[in-house]
Amino acid sequence: MLGILTVCAACSPTHGSAPPAGDIPPHVPPAGSPVNAAERHAELDGHVLVAENAQFEMYLKEATLGLIIRDKVSGAHMRSTAAEPNEGDNPMWRGFYQSGVVMRFLRGTNINMTQMDFINNEHTITMFYRPDGFSADIYFPEAEIAYTLTVTLTDSGFSAEIPQSSIREGNPDLVVGEFYVYPFLGYSTLGEDEGYMFIPDGQGALIELKDNERRFPAPFMGDVFGDNAGLRLFSSFSSYLVPPEKILMPVYGMVHTEKGIGFLGIIESGAENAVIEAWPNGASTHFDWISARFVYRHVFMQPTGQTSGTVQTRTERSNRIDIKIRFAFVTGDDAGYDGLALRYRGFLQETGAFASASDDGFRTQIDFFGQEKRNWALFKLDVNMTTFREAADILEQLSEAGVKEPFVVYSGWQSGGATGGVPNTGSSPASGLGGTGGLRYLAKKAEEEGAKLLLLNDLLYVNPDSHPFLAMSAIRRITGRTIEMEIGGPVFFDMRYLSPFRAVELAARAVDRHKKFGAYGVSLIGTTDFLTAFRDRAYYDRADNAALYRDLTSQFADAFPLALNRAFANQWEFASYMVNMPAGGSRYVYTSEEVPFLAIALSGQIPVYAEYTNFQANQREFFLKLVESGMRPSFLLTAESPSLLQHTNSRNIYSSDYTLYMETIADYDAILRGLHEKIGGASITGHKRAGDLVTVTYGNGLTVYVNFSREPVLTASGRTVGALDWEAVR
Repeated sequence: MLGILTVCAACSPTHGSAPPAGDIPPHVPPAGSPVNAAERHAELDGHVLVAENAQFEMYLKEATLGLIIRDKVSGAHMRSTAAEPNEGDNPMWRGFYQSGVVMRFLRGTNINMTQMDFINNEHTITMFYRPDGFSADIYFPEAEIAYTLTVTLTDSGFSAEIPQSSIREGNPDLVVGEFYVYPFLGYSTLGEDEGYMFIPDGQGALIELKDNERRFPAPFMGDVFGDNAGLRLFSSFSSYLVPPEKILMPVYGMVHTEKGIGFLGIIESGAENAVIEAWPNGASTHFDWISARFVYRHVFMQPTGQTSGTVQTRTERSNRIDIKIRFAFVTGDDAGYDGLALRYRGFLQETGAFASASDDGFRTQIDFFGQEKRNWALFKLDVNMTTFREAADILEQLSEAGVKEPFVVYSGWQSGGATGGVPNTGSSPASGLGGTGGLRYLAKKAEEEGAKLLLLNDLLYVNPDSHPFLAMSAIRRITGRTIEMEIGGPVFFDMRYLSPFRAVELAARAVDRHKKFGAYGVSLIGTTDFLTAFRDRAYYDRADNAALYRDLTSQFADAFPLALNRAFANQWEFASYMVNMPAGGSRYVYTSEEVPFLAIALSGQIPVYAEYTNFQANQREFFLKLVESGMRPSFLLTAESPSLLQHTNSRNIYSSDYTLYMETIADYDAILRGLHEKIGGASITGHKRAGDLVTVTYGNGLTVYVNFSREPVLTASGRTVGALDWEAVR
């Protein structure tokens, strides 16, 4: 191992062999009384005790910055680096799994990254100790790069930080590409441990720790907050009705169930440019490990001509990333995915994620679809699916059927319709639906019925046919080319993304226009679950994009109660309601189980509405998922038959005729309203699955049993739950 270790007696980050700072000022580690870890006597497997509190002990191996976190009550512990190298592993891989932090850098225009670890590369580590942890100033002379890692023991585990200000690049041709921070925390080998990895796929999913016998060809890799359209040469349009599963929460985890210990990694800072990787054994390695990878510079394909030819290159400017990960541990009976979800809920409460949440009780969501366009001769004709007065009549019929005070979202209400009228910059209500007068009439009738009427607003997509001038402000890839999404017609054939700068400017106009229509609130879509690196006279990374969209959302939140569609976690603080949330996951081939992690984390904190019930293939199973998760139901309705949409861009709406769903809506509303009255404002405190039987417990003592089997099941308490049925008891 090529390393020099020093323990600094003066808390100065420039002490030792680190190069002078470049454009970024050096990070100053937190001040504290320096303590030489070698003087401490408590050790665990070659690691020295450096910090402890009432629940945890933190042991450090200075040479590799490897950690062991030990629960003082049970003695269970987790390592962050592999104990011993395996024969046959190449040196680079050994360096990866035996180093607490791994950096990769880029040399000049070479797009192949070079790994810097604590096993194979010459380096110096200068240590600074505090009562609650340490800071390490690290320098790699080969790369001429230095950075500072700060680790702090907390009541729930520990946090690890690498501020961007601490990264010093001494040679402009040698720059940071990526960082892994404690990637092997909680690792397992070929099923030696019982347990699972948790990935934030949709609601959440588990990857069982077992010997996979090399069946899996690749790991799970997902960009936190969705993929990066600005880096791809091609893109595709995705209707908000059936969105792909995206990572909404910047979290991942590992649980060793037999040992009774696990952790949830929460990316507090840097999530916009992070990738979550989960490697089950058999996917190129015999280890099971899960980590976040922070991308400072992207490698991408730069076109060399108008029609053909590309060359690989990298982004010149570093992404804006201050890495901070909170590793929150669960132990004993809490060591499960539900315990991880409760940890995440606590974090969300602590950081104000529910600051705008509504608490107005149970409501069924009714979405109305208004207008679309279809081709006719040389013109495009309006296809009016639900006028404002028809929507008011449907609400009245629902009320007569017992569906009281629904939560209502109206889409396609603006001139141009659902796809022809984007972005919605505050344009007038479609005249074919009843115009401004008709919308005000609907708003008044909704208020009389006790309903909450929200208007859908999309400031992400721009239709170049109907908004040619705004299309000139479309997002450009980092290559400089406009992102053109082929959506396949039959009326409109392509769509673009509106520049975030332009979207923020237009938000103020949209807010003012919405105030005139008398609606209760606004439902935002598009900008709630999209992030990309882009070019607008300069390069902007996803963190820049996220800041702009937060500005846009805050403008609406200052004026209206907001419903956010499948929103990324970095916007949750503005949400009064969350809508169109996933009920499951993508069912990757190597996941062993889907779990309602997201619903557990949000339970009792904010109203959460699931994706549309009337678009589900198995409605009974979907209903049971609503009971299991505590999410509220939603339906997309039209006054006219959806067959009229067959030759429009909304032809994916195939089952929306309100006359077919009146009885179902009334039944769902009555049953789930009764359940939510028993739940009250309580939150889920536990979720366990035994075969096809799920047991959900709430803080007020309520227990809900859900049987997904086609046979009756006997519960541990002696109750029998019928096939595909449920029961709530105290």
